[in-house]
This record gives sequence, structure tokens and C-alpha cells, in this order.
Amino acid sequence: MGSSIMNARYAPMNRSHIPSFLNAMPHVDWSTYLPIFRDEKGENVALHLVKFCMHVHKLKFAFHEDCLLNMFMASLEGK
Repeated sequence: MGSSIMNARYAPMNRSHIPSFLNAMPHVDWSTYLPIFRDEKGENVALHLVKFCMHVHKLKFAFHEDCLLNMFMASLEGK
């Protein structure tokens, strides 16, 4: 591998597109009826993701990506 390829691959990450402050959670009741994934035997991860996306879609609100990530993390329980 050439040194330019190595430099491009292992160069410090460009963080200019990452906002310095996260967005505040909007005043929308998103936690009611939030599907919870408990990591129990027989639960399907892909199905949980679909349920989560459907829940967000039903709220009819344009959430910021960081808010969606916080909501998704709140939907996970267990290990």
C-alpha cells in the first residue's frame, strides 16, 4: 500500500460536520408506547428496529438524529 493510502485511512477523523452541542429533546410525548427490547430469548432485534421506526413515524415529528439515538437507547433494556 502506498503511503498516501495509509495516510488517508489512518488520518485523524474530520469532525467539522459533528455539532458541538447536542439538540435538546423536543417536547413531544415520545416515551408513551415506546417499544422496549429486553434481550430475552426469542426476541428479534430486526423486528424491534421496525417497531421503533413505526413508533417514530406515528409521532409525525421530525426528530434530530441525536434525539433519535437517545430515544433508541431508551428502548433497550438488559445487556
